Amino acid sequence: MPQETTTGLIKAIHAGKRALGLDDETYRGLLRDVTGRESCRELSARELKVVLYHLRQAGFVQRPREQSPQEKKIRALWLTLATAGKVRDRSFRAMAGYMRRMLHKDPRGATVSERSLVIESLKAWCRREEVEYEE
Repeated sequence: MPQETTTGLIKAIHAGKRALGLDDETYRGLLRDVTGRESCRELSARELKVVLYHLRQAGFVQRPREQSPQEKKIRALWLTLATAGKVRDRSFRAMAGYMRRMLHKDPRGATVSERSLVIESLKAWCRREEVEYEE
């Protein structure tokens, strides 16, 4: 799960707080025990990862969010190109990098029309390389 930004880490920590049913006092106590600070905003990315690790040790299990049909199509086209040997790295990270370069923004914030643009570019790539794909 891509959470390398401090914002993503903070969101994951707050999800863990809710999932574990921690009240504010208990949560702040955890932050104090682990980092010496009482607010996620004061923490570095490394410290946030440590807090998230402790939440996971306490039983927090992150669930991946549901993918939209467009996101599934992008992934399917990417894997089709990878299987045909046209993409060197079939990983989600490499696919996200492709989308980031194409959209000039974080792909997690892509709009429906931006995801459509990515789908059409991957289809065009398949056609150029004579790779069969499912419509």
